[in-house]
Amino acid sequence: MISIKSIYLSLIFIVLVAAASADVVFFRGNFSYSLALIYILLLSLLPYTLHDVKMEKTGAVSGALLLTSFALIAAGQYVFSFHNTALVGAGSGLFAAGLALVVIRRRVIPPESIIKTGAGDSRIFEMAGLGVILAAALFLRLYRIDSIPPGVWFDEAQNGNEVINILKGAPLQVFIPRLTMMPAMYFYIASFFSSILGPGIFALRLVSIITGVLSVAAFYFFVRAALKDVKLAIAGAAMLAFSRWHITFSRVAFLGMLTLLLEIICFYFYLKAISGKSWIAGVISGAAMGLSLYTFSGADFIPPVAALHCIYLLCSRGKDFARNNGKKIALIFITAAVIASPLLIYAAKNPEIFTKRFQDLSIMNEIKEQKSFMPVVNSVETHLLMFNYEGDYNGRHNLYKKPMLDFITGALLAAGLFIALADVSYIFYIIWFFVMLAAGIFTISIEAPQAYRIIGIVPCVYMLSLIAVKEALNVLRRVNPSRVLAGIFVSAFVLCGGVINIYQYFVLYPGEKATYLSFSPEANAIAAFTGQNSSDYIIYASEGSKLYGFYPWEQKVICDFINYGKPGYIYMTDDNAVGRGAIAGKKGIIAILRGGDNAEEKELKLEYPLAEKKEFRNRITDEVMFICYYIKSEMLRPKKYNSRPMLFYMR
Repeated sequence: MISIKSIYLSLIFIVLVAAASADVVFFRGNFSYSLALIYILLLSLLPYTLHDVKMEKTGAVSGALLLTSFALIAAGQYVFSFHNTALVGAGSGLFAAGLALVVIRRRVIPPESIIKTGAGDSRIFEMAGLGVILAAALFLRLYRIDSIPPGVWFDEAQNGNEVINILKGAPLQVFIPRLTMMPAMYFYIASFFSSILGPGIFALRLVSIITGVLSVAAFYFFVRAALKDVKLAIAGAAMLAFSRWHITFSRVAFLGMLTLLLEIICFYFYLKAISGKSWIAGVISGAAMGLSLYTFSGADFIPPVAALHCIYLLCSRGKDFARNNGKKIALIFITAAVIASPLLIYAAKNPEIFTKRFQDLSIMNEIKEQKSFMPVVNSVETHLLMFNYEGDYNGRHNLYKKPMLDFITGALLAAGLFIALADVSYIFYIIWFFVMLAAGIFTISIEAPQAYRIIGIVPCVYMLSLIAVKEALNVLRRVNPSRVLAGIFVSAFVLCGGVINIYQYFVLYPGEKATYLSFSPEANAIAAFTGQNSSDYIIYASEGSKLYGFYPWEQKVICDFINYGKPGYIYMTDDNAVGRGAIAGKKGIIAILRGGDNAEEKELKLEYPLAEKKEFRNRITDEVMFICYYIKSEMLRPKKYNSRPMLFYMR
């Protein structure tokens, strides 16, 4: 036995506080809310220093190694916080040192000497805690939904137009081609909400909101079953509910949250099936797996996770595993194949359409072009750094260039990933993590790192973070077995991380330039303008031939969706004609011009010199987004034979 005096524990605490304070004293020179949160985390450890401790030598060594490894990982996370490319190597080196100590700890300390946590909490506490978290999750996904995100993105509008087609009686489809190139299940669910609330962006986003909240509930039960600890399950649900990454995709009309919900359900019942004798669990797992294939393309990586895990278990356990689980595993994949068969048949009959999106986004195109695997190497590097150093650049997916995780969860993820790499009992999470990461790695590097394509990694990220918390609790319970102190410690991590995520999403994210610009401000402004004025004016817009890429028809798609049921704008052509009946009761015509429409503007000024001109500017860049010419009805006159383009005339 080793006796550790309270004075030594207090000294360790003082050293940790001093190390945290070095940021203000030696580096950035100012106190930040991040430092305040670190102090809160450290204060949650203070009660563990108030009395002498006696523990076995192995326990003391285990605790020392874990504490040191966590300190190295935290130091690496701190180095990354400077966001300096010259320091990436130093931060990665500290992470590597932390990994080395984690591996040494697992090799030196027998697993059975580590204390296992138990459930040990009342059902009332469990249900009350889960209820509060789900209520908070719902609130965070509904709060200011009309202004955050700051507009409707093209993909959302296109999804909405497909939902409108369904409401109009379009034939039943399992896969929607055209601009969408996605399986159809999300669209039929969205059509249900749209039939009740009307076809609008809120009805579409409500699918993500509801499935996002349900995925938090599903994750709670997953963690509870996997770690056998109610406190950790409550903590996991709260971490996912507060996650900026999860909140972001819970508030847009994308398919990803539906994928996430079915993924968690699939793996919950998969692990239950292979660890027991439940055939029903196998059926449910297979059904969730099959249904997931009707959602976002990230779900295509769910079957490989289960398949690779089964292969590992077969290799490590041999005939015993095959004898006990072979039929259940076959049942899972057969059920999935049956559920997904309509989609698989469509893919077999229409391979070019079904695989077009994948082929367009595959990194293989770059490998062939460059005749090198460097695009993959670079993609691996950027995706591994996205959690702790620099995340997705796309303002629709992330707070611009910020790590995908807050610094607390980022450090926990690194620790949990290293622990899982050192302990084969966590092999499932290693497979889950890297297979889902591959969904981003093997797509075009210009978009790397990609937070949406690897959305299936999100629950695994928080599961690995909880594994780190569990290991920390194992050590702390040797110092003091109090469940109250453990609860304080876990609550500090969850609440501090939650504060950071909520602040970043609801305060920083809306004010970020990249966020505003990524949600098609010009298209949304034109759509809003059209909706406000189409009852009083006939609105024409230039075809925007000078605009970049697909912006012209992107704007039309967004405008048509936002103003569904109202008159939209009409493209300007050489033979536009306004009849007297159409203009009757209207104030006149509005002509919308975009950047580069010099010929159209010259013609308008020549033909309608008295038309009122208004400019609409981007509130972030102050650039002119579009120009409107108000042409009153009495100004309209016949078009000249040789005028081009003359836009309007009476006939």
